[in-house]
Amino acid sequence: MEAANAAKKLILKENETVRVDVLKLNLCSIKYVRAFVDNFNALDVPLNILINNAGVMFCPFQLSKDGIEMQFATNHLGPVCKFLTKNQDEAGVSIAPLCLINQDKVLMGSCHSIIMFLNPVLLALLQVEYQFQKVSPFQIHPANVWGFLAATCFYCLGLGLKMHIKSRCAILGHVLLISGAFSSVSLVSIFLPRSLGWLPFIIWAILPFMIGRPLLMRVYRWLYQEILKVILQVGNFFGRFMGPTTVQQQYLPE
Repeated sequence: MEAANAAKKLILKENETVRVDVLKLNLCSIKYVRAFVDNFNALDVPLNILINNAGVMFCPFQLSKDGIEMQFATNHLGPVCKFLTKNQDEAGVSIAPLCLINQDKVLMGSCHSIIMFLNPVLLALLQVEYQFQKVSPFQIHPANVWGFLAATCFYCLGLGLKMHIKSRCAILGHVLLISGAFSSVSLVSIFLPRSLGWLPFIIWAILPFMIGRPLLMRVYRWLYQEILKVILQVGNFFGRFMGPTTVQQQYLPE
């Protein structure tokens, strides 16, 4: 509020006849947004221009008071001040009701924060680059755009499953990481020259091998133990007829 009050003093110094009201708005919670809207509506003045220039980025994983990931809540949900229009029909605005899902965890780790920050920035840059052109990215880079959309759908689906399914979280985490990374590299490749557009996908292709290696080792150990169990049972079966025999079960080192 100190910066806002300083700006108010500067404006009044330039022109003492204008009216300047300073209101506090915390975008981290819908409760605070409603309180700001109530204070604004109490002024009984029309809303002509709304500029949302507040946001956070690269913050560690944490939840807002509404149970939403802090970066998404502040940068995307908070600025949607639909309560500022008393009559949406008059303003020509139709906004669906906000759906707040309160979960203990969404996705831990820095990868989620990077994807949530990087993809909106890349989309904004893509819009700026093509807004005055007669062609769209769908026409020039159809595979990249559809790849981004498909990967984003998988990411959202995996995120929803992770929020509601407590088991298999490790597998869902791998799916989120792979699909989220693919959505980002699809957008990055659009900005690169055609001769280098394949490079982000080559880097991304290493990711499944890095994630899958421990999983393959666990599968290999499980198969190895199952085979040894079968051998042990067969040895014991024939031992009943051929006399005492010893079959020692071995285990792979961890």
